[in-house]
Amino acid sequence: MFRVDRVVKLWKEAAALNAHLNLYGFWRGGTFLTKSGDLGVVMRVRGVDYESLDQAAQEYAVKRLEAAFKSFGPEIPFADYDDPVVQAAVDQRKQFFAAKLDDIYQIEIFYAVVEGARSKSGIVAAIAQLFTDPKSGYEELRAQFSNSKQKTLLRSQIEADYARLDQQVQSFVRLLTDTMEIAVLGAEECFTFLRRW
Repeated sequence: MFRVDRVVKLWKEAAALNAHLNLYGFWRGGTFLTKSGDLGVVMRVRGVDYESLDQAAQEYAVKRLEAAFKSFGPEIPFADYDDPVVQAAVDQRKQFFAAKLDDIYQIEIFYAVVEGARSKSGIVAAIAQLFTDPKSGYEELRAQFSNSKQKTLLRSQIEADYARLDQQVQSFVRLLTDTMEIAVLGAEECFTFLRRW
């Protein structure tokens, strides 16, 4: 017997994006800060109208997007699902959108990029860091036992993370400006996005 509740279970458990981001506030402009000290940026992307492009232009757009994603470092993780229940849910979702094709007027694409260096902090991480970067490891370890040192270390680490994230995002935007319209959201738009999704 086919049970619908089993098909949509994982979808219901996935929750909204804002349930996975512990938003604390904004650092500069549209760069948000999480409670764990990670920084993030949300970008609105206007997709390429692939129907008006020939095969070479489509391949060019895909290669440019691929190169832009590489500016963030490691590849974006994804998983393949062999579970027939999950596949049934995906197929059902595709059928839903195919049936609603005439009612769909706009698709919005957003990329949320989070720089997650601070989520690996604490005494264990500081001790592990002693072997690879003794100076930073020692500072991290001292900061764990001193409230004022922790604040100083956090601020300097967040500034370094912000500079790296800003450079990566600007590089990403520059790589795609001739292919598609892309804009980094300001604080208000970013907050709306994070609360809506």
